[in-house]
Amino acid sequence: MRNRIQGIKLFGSILALFIVLGAVAAVSGGGRWSGFDPEVFINNDKFNVYIEWPEEDTCLIDGLVDVNFWYPSNRDSSVTEAVLEMESDATFPCDHSSNSSLIDDNGNIHVLTKTDLKEGNNSDPNQGGVLVDVKVNTSEQTTVRVYLYHNSQALDADGKPVGSPVQVCEGFSDDFVSCGPYRFGGEGNGSPYDAGDSSEKPKELSDDDEDEDDD
Repeated sequence: MRNRIQGIKLFGSILALFIVLGAVAAVSGGGRWSGFDPEVFINNDKFNVYIEWPEEDTCLIDGLVDVNFWYPSNRDSSVTEAVLEMESDATFPCDHSSNSSLIDDNGNIHVLTKTDLKEGNNSDPNQGGVLVDVKVNTSEQTTVRVYLYHNSQALDADGKPVGSPVQVCEGFSDDFVSCGPYRFGGEGNGSPYDAGDSSEKPKELSDDDEDEDDD
């Protein structure tokens, strides 16, 4: 079974990049945020890791967006497949000068994710579920938010997965922002846990942010 998962991980790493337009969403205080999301399947369960940052800081990005996606070990769960369904390759306009090497001659910046699937083991704190580590590489530090969505079936008008995220985390660029672990389950959907493990609440950012997300 381990060889099968390793083979699937290799298959996921050579999938063609899925090109998307960068999403922009309004948030509290009149600010706007830009973002995108790679997509991973664990058995039949889909996970979107939506990553966002302040729109005005988009042109500070000067490297790949690193995503480490930890999933339960097949030794301790019923996980049989781990597939990187799509990376994200997004284009955003840059309306001010920047030294980023990612900006083309037309003033657009091209931002890509690099997602690594990692199988948990008994020494990992994420042994009981899914955990993601995200690092946005920038020339100057900015705020980064990470949303983990489970089995979202569509995108909204801003390009964000529809539904409530199961994890919401916040940190800073140039360092890993960790989200999870999230224990998931449900009979018949290929999940490695019982349905009783799926009641974990998402981590809240702040009262203002929670109110804005409800609007």
